[in-house]
Amino acid sequence: MSSVELTATPLVIDWAPATEQAEILQNVRFILGSVAGTVPLARGMGIDNAAVDAPASKARALLMTSVLRAVQRNESRARVVEINLDDSNALNGQFSPRVRIEI
Repeated sequence: MSSVELTATPLVIDWAPATEQAEILQNVRFILGSVAGTVPLARGMGIDNAAVDAPASKARALLMTSVLRAVQRNESRARVVEINLDDSNALNGQFSPRVRIEI
């Protein structure tokens, strides 16, 4: 199994990925960059925004749980190994998830 760290980077969709691994990585990036309820025909896909307006410590816990559930629910071929939140912009209410997955 290979282990890869991903973030919610801006994504250009590759409609025919060359490998299954490339497809899985693209899918997880898409999940990390999507807010639940905003994906047409797949309203449950993405990260739940329940952490909005929550205190920072609670927001961290809610976001990490939401990331784990979203990846497990929407891309079963990836196994989440580790979730880290970049909180360098936490004073502005922004946490950026970094997820290590195994394929």
